[in-house]
Order: sequence, then structure tokens, then C-alpha cells
Amino acid sequence: MLTESPNGQTVISTSAVEMGYTACATIGVTLSSPAFFPLRREPVTTTSFASALRFPKLRVLEVRQVRKRMVSDELSRVHLTSPAKEFRLAKALRKIECGLLILGLALVAIYVGAYAHRTILSRAALDNFRSRTQESTALAHAGLSSAQNVDFSLWSQKRIADYEQSLAQNAAPTVALLQIPKIHLEVPVLDSTDDLALNRGVGHIAGTGQPGQDGNVGIAGHRDGFFRGLKDVGIGDTIELVTPNRTISYVVDQIQLVEPSDVSVLSARTHASLTLVTCYPFYFVGSAPQRYIVQASTSDSGLAHAGTDQQEKAVARKSDSGPRYQ
Repeated sequence: MLTESPNGQTVISTSAVEMGYTACATIGVTLSSPAFFPLRREPVTTTSFASALRFPKLRVLEVRQVRKRMVSDELSRVHLTSPAKEFRLAKALRKIECGLLILGLALVAIYVGAYAHRTILSRAALDNFRSRTQESTALAHAGLSSAQNVDFSLWSQKRIADYEQSLAQNAAPTVALLQIPKIHLEVPVLDSTDDLALNRGVGHIAGTGQPGQDGNVGIAGHRDGFFRGLKDVGIGDTIELVTPNRTISYVVDQIQLVEPSDVSVLSARTHASLTLVTCYPFYFVGSAPQRYIVQASTSDSGLAHAGTDQQEKAVARKSDSGPRYQ
């Protein structure tokens, strides 16, 4: 409130100053509230308004300008996340989403392809196994049926006994059937040349052509068993080799005697051929000193009928003067 000093001057009393400060504080609190300045982050202090009221040069217009600057600064802060930035962010997120989708589809395709490939290979292997099993079973049955009609009239007693014992054992698998119509021979060709295989039938010689394929197919047999009848086979006779895939007909074109160390007769020839090997002489007691070789070519080779009378005469002179089996 206004009072008059003793010297006649008007002064503001202390209580009036206190009331002015109180009013400034009230205005400051009101201006600093969020309802009054919703965009402000920094509150307006009572000190700034108190100081503004202290100096009469600070007019209301200047206060309004200060408010406008403050609002402008707040709006600039709010618009830092502009639509352009939001668009770029959304575009980047869409790219990431598309990339993840493509990766997922690729993984699904790989899984489906691997599963289909495994299924196809598994079925193919199973079908192949079943086919081979059926072929082997058919050849085995054919071999057993032919074994039941074996003619032992030319066999030695020891070989007959070995053959009967071999029937109770598990021999190598049968890969073909050898048929020689002239001597009424039908014998299984086993995939081995060990004692058990040669007692049960005849054996495919390892390293020679596979039965049913091109090359020189070598087959060995005992001279006192299935192959004793080779002594009656001559040039021009037919030999058949039955395989799971086909039946190949051969015609005898060469018969010769060689030393046991001479394996040149098993070498590949210029055409598909068959070589039968057994020991010689047929009735020799003990280890036979020579090998009896019967070679035949396929009927379409052009060499099937190339044998000569001299070869037949040379083989006809068989040295069977040695002791015979009883």
C-alpha cells in the first residue's frame, strides 16, 4: 500500500511488495501449467515473470513474443519425426518383410525337394532290390530244379559225395544258368570259384566279363563233375547262357589245351565270347597237368562257324590212357 514518508515522499509499504510477489507467483504457476502451455516442456518459472514485472520496460507485447518463440521451438521439436522419415522407415520395414518371406519360401521349397528326392530314390532302390531278389530267386529255383536231374553217370564217387554235402551249405549267389543241349547239361553258374561253389555247380571266374554282358565270360568247373561232359562237345555246338535279362546263344569256335599258368585264353576277344575251363586229362588221377579250354562266340559274331577240321582232330586225340577213377 502507498504511505507518505516523514519528508513528504510517497513510498510503497512492505506489505504491498509482498502482495505483488504473491500475484507474480500465482501468474507464473498458471502459465507453467500444461493446460496453459500444452506444448511446453520447460515450465515457466515465477522468477522470469517476477523479473518482468519488476522492470516496467518489459511490456506485454514482449511477453507475447516470448510465448510465440517458445511455442515455435516446441513445434519444431514435435516435427522432428517428419512424414518423409516415417515413409523411409516403412519402406525399409517392407523390404525386410519381403526378404524374410522370400527366404521362408526358399527354405520350404528346399525341404519339399529334398523330401521328394529322398522318397523317389528310396522307392527306386527298393524296386531294384526286389527285382534283383526275384531274379536271384528265379535262378536259384532253376538251379535247384536242374540239380534234381543231375546225371551222375560220368562223375567220380568223391565228387558225388562233395556235391551232396554242398546242398546243405550256403553257397555264393547264382548269376546265370549254363545250358549245353548236346550233352544235356544245365548247371547254375555261381559267383565264385571256391570249393563249395564248384561242388554245387560251376563258377564265374573273377576278372572276366559278367554273364549277360559283352566281353569274354570265363566259367570254371570240375573235370570229374559237371564239366566232364565237355569231352563230347565239338566245334559248332551251341551253348546257352541264361541271365535275368536275356538268354545269349554261343557257338563253339575253338577248343585247345593250355598250361595251368596260361591265362591268355581269358583275355577279352574282339567279340562277345564264352570260355569254359576245366582240368585235363578228364580221367587223370591226382593234379591234372593241363587245362581244357572250350571257347564259343555269339551266333551273330561271324566267327561262330570258323572252326577247322584240324582243331577237331587235334582234340579228338585225347590222352585218356592214364588210370581211371573207380
